[in-house]
Amino acid sequence: MLCLFAFCAGLIDAAVGGGGLTQIPALFNPLPSVPSATLLGTNKVTTACGTSFATRSFIGRVSIPWSLALPAAVSAFAMVFFGATGKVLYATAAPMAVSNMLGAVTGTYVAMKRGTHFIRGPFLCLLVILIIKFDSHTTKSPSRITGTMAFGFMARNSGASVERNPEPHCSYS
Repeated sequence: MLCLFAFCAGLIDAAVGGGGLTQIPALFNPLPSVPSATLLGTNKVTTACGTSFATRSFIGRVSIPWSLALPAAVSAFAMVFFGATGKVLYATAAPMAVSNMLGAVTGTYVAMKRGTHFIRGPFLCLLVILIIKFDSHTTKSPSRITGTMAFGFMARNSGASVERNPEPHCSYS
């Protein structure tokens, strides 16, 4: 199951960014007793692999300002691997990294062929599912607040419009 979420995270990250919003809750849900630092280290190593494949896939297809991108990438990868040292579940991270890389290559292809808008809807649906699932793990049932927040987030980011009445109809009698 984690590999499926890693694939989705790689695809989303390569196409529109924000794959960590999918992968981090997916790690915390089945592994609640593992220290947060270890899960975040596992996530960073996994996503660094996916990001490197996405970058490789984008080279030659889009213009990359290497004078800015190269120093930032080297620094980011160095900090990921040095920062995650000793705080990685390698048996979990290895298959997730492969899945994330496959997702990144797929996400790059989709972004180049279909555009980023194609991924936005499925990403928002997956995010809402994870929010509700995470909320149901922390409380006995998903709260109305979480559902309302998730719906509001989807409506705001999907381009849907919500009619608003400019005059409030409140009376205090």
